[in-house]
Amino acid sequence: MDIQHPQPLNLAARLRGAKVDERVAALLTAAIAEDLGVGLLRDQDSAAAQRLTALLAVAARQTAISAVNRFALEVLALLDEAPDLREQLAQLAWRRPG
Repeated sequence: MDIQHPQPLNLAARLRGAKVDERVAALLTAAIAEDLGVGLLRDQDSAAAQRLTALLAVAARQTAISAVNRFALEVLALLDEAPDLREQLAQLAWRRPG
């Protein structure tokens, strides 16, 4: 009979708790801002560049939350295909303080 271990905290919640979504949002914002030429726009109209950057940041935050959730689901699905690795992670969770 398999021994059932308590599930660790929800992976998506753990990733958000580690601020992974914020880091992803910052990367998205910077990459898209560069691609759209926010730096060039700033030279012509700094207010417009600030508005565009703020708009990109909102979109990136919303996208990052979805991306982190999707990533967590994908990781859990792949771990279902690797029960030995999932068991090792469960054992580590038992030893983790807190």
